[in-house]
Amino acid sequence: MRIHSKFKDYYDITMAHGTDDHIQYIRNKKTMAVQELKAYGGKLQRSSGDDRIWDTIGFCGKTYPVLRMEFAKSMGVTKTHFCYSVRDIDKALLDFDPKGQKLESFHTKYRNVGYWNRDFNATDVQKFLDKWHGSTYLENIFTQHKVPIFTIAQPTVGQKFPRGMVKVVYNDSLREYEFHKVMDAYTAYQEIEMYLGGVLGNGNPEPVPIEDKYLAAGKGFDKWSFRKMPTKRKK
Repeated sequence: MRIHSKFKDYYDITMAHGTDDHIQYIRNKKTMAVQELKAYGGKLQRSSGDDRIWDTIGFCGKTYPVLRMEFAKSMGVTKTHFCYSVRDIDKALLDFDPKGQKLESFHTKYRNVGYWNRDFNATDVQKFLDKWHGSTYLENIFTQHKVPIFTIAQPTVGQKFPRGMVKVVYNDSLREYEFHKVMDAYTAYQEIEMYLGGVLGNGNPEPVPIEDKYLAAGKGFDKWSFRKMPTKRKK
């Protein structure tokens, strides 16, 4: 697969080992504001607080919920973690609170102490991920827009999006979402190549019908190949 793009993504490194040009991926980003989609048994974006937001990665027919966790660090710097598992969340919480108080609260079911919401605990988050991680719920988006990748996110502070709308980016970069936590570079590249060539049909063009006589000639046969050559009659 050969990728044509103005930006680099984490799986592009696989092309260094050689490419098969019969698959072409025109990776042009397209951003749209769309009516908030419904999935996950309710709103697509399950918000767990202003600094804990569920975004969605669409990858080759499947969707992967990702928890975007933003913590204010010193000097006004904000650090963002993208979490695809309870283990990822544990690491993010320890980075934010090395003493482990937030981590302990996260693993205590239904402990409602100020900062944490009742729905933000390890047990419920694990159930949510078990049900929706790798789901085909939104597979129609891939085929409708002819893309192997899209992301859905709530607008960040400062972005002007109408109320009730979400930001969808087709052919988005997965590096910023740390998608390598879900899939390594080689596997991601192979999955995209197979999805483009299979489901989306972006592979070799359909063969043009060729008459049998031309096919035979191209293989070295002529009109006498399966007949007895004529002989001269004796006088």
